Amino acid sequence: AAPLLAALNLVDSAEGRRRRRRLHGNVLRLRNHLMADGLRVMGQPSPVVPVLLAPGKAAALDALVRSAGPIVPLLQAPEVAGHAPRWHIRLTADHGPADIDNLADLLRDVTRALDRRAHAPCRREPLPQP
Repeated sequence: AAPLLAALNLVDSAEGRRRRRRLHGNVLRLRNHLMADGLRVMGQPSPVVPVLLAPGKAAALDALVRSAGPIVPLLQAPEVAGHAPRWHIRLTADHGPADIDNLADLLRDVTRALDRRAHAPCRREPLPQP
């Protein structure tokens, strides 16, 4: 019971209020960055920020993000509907503004890089002249 009472005391304290405000600020900061970059953020502001991905691109996006270092969980079927894979980003009050900005920049860069690959013109050999 002692850990539970300590947790309740923290929630009601000035430190608990400060941490909730910081967490809420982190959530809004990340959501705003991602939406400004054209990513589809789902739901209402909360410590979990779900980012909807195109089904055909989800695995490639996940691989690119993982190759850069951060682990951003990817939820796919059967955890979520097969047509709605998403990143499942969990934030805490301990994340700083630079953490949020760096993650948002990485996700933006990865999605743009994959879009550039998808729209890159195919290189074809010139047709032989008769």
